[in-house]
Amino acid sequence: MCGRTACACEPEVVARACTYRSKRTGTPRQPRWVNGKKKGDVGSATGRARYYPSFNVGPHTNMPVLLSSNHPHCMPSASSAACSTASSSAVKSESSSQSTPSNERVLQTMRWGLVPTWHKGDPNKFGTMLNNCRIEGIQEKPSFRNALKRGQRCVIVCEGFYEWQTSGKNKQPYFMSFNNSDTDLSDDELAAGQDEADTQDAVEASEREEQQSEDFSSSADADRVKFSGRKPGRLLTMAGLFDVWHPIPGSEFDGDGPLYTYSIVTVPASSSIAWLHHRMPAILDGEDAVQQWLDYSNVPNEKALGLIQSTSCLKWHPVTQSMGNIRYKNSDSILPIDLHAKKPMKATGLTSWLKVSPSKRKATEEDGKSAAEPVAKKKAEE
Repeated sequence: MCGRTACACEPEVVARACTYRSKRTGTPRQPRWVNGKKKGDVGSATGRARYYPSFNVGPHTNMPVLLSSNHPHCMPSASSAACSTASSSAVKSESSSQSTPSNERVLQTMRWGLVPTWHKGDPNKFGTMLNNCRIEGIQEKPSFRNALKRGQRCVIVCEGFYEWQTSGKNKQPYFMSFNNSDTDLSDDELAAGQDEADTQDAVEASEREEQQSEDFSSSADADRVKFSGRKPGRLLTMAGLFDVWHPIPGSEFDGDGPLYTYSIVTVPASSSIAWLHHRMPAILDGEDAVQQWLDYSNVPNEKALGLIQSTSCLKWHPVTQSMGNIRYKNSDSILPIDLHAKKPMKATGLTSWLKVSPSKRKATEEDGKSAAEPVAKKKAEE
């Protein structure tokens, strides 16, 4: 199971962490962000939503997702007709020997919790929770089977995910991340990928930077300081499926634009973390696994599904129970805590009295004497 994640990286940091080696040129490249239209061009949150960094991410939140640039879905001008064409092309590409040499990819913001393209009505009221997709039913459940047939495979990137250990009424959260910070690319190659990104088409780069700056500026200044300059470890890469929901022309949602949503594929937990939970996300460990899962044009579903298995590539540590509240977004959400540290005792009885300042204690004692004097005097008179 995977119900909470963390990704507190600015957009440019996410792109740098997702640098890959292009098959066409053999050089390192950063995936470009495809955030769709600028703010104000879509009617509501059902359009191409913005990504905001967060230490505590739950379902129905927008997160960065990697997908093949061969998908017309990822093009800013993609229309419903284009997406339908893409779906047909994906099916045909799997049933034919024709292939494309490209392994290029893009980053796109999508909402967590898959809404199938066939859903009618308000997408925010889709009744079934499709945050996770069990590998055992990925080819049976219509919502996932159809997306898989259309080649709509994606990779969710984040710093890690949370899982809870339950003991009676106590629930202790743990933060899970890659146990190895090494990537398939050297620091020099990452720098080269940055240089290549900086020299892309000037107009496209300018529009992208303007959009990201505009999107990020809506965050509170305190949050911008909190996320700025963070250098996270290796980002976790989880297999997923995505779908694109389109409003019916003439409906109350017409004009909102398409809604991009995803579901995280889950597998039985590996022996190393079975003590914590019986399920875990399908982790794609390494560039080759990521590339094959994304390359729907050349890698058929049967082969891609063979990549999905339980892995022992994670490390973990206990974190504050405060993050159990989805509204808790503090940076200590992912920081380790000492479960054996003594908790401060609650002040009761004599301890509470000793904590009161001497002046207040004296005033209390005098008040007590003043209240007792009339009673003593009355008894003396009797």
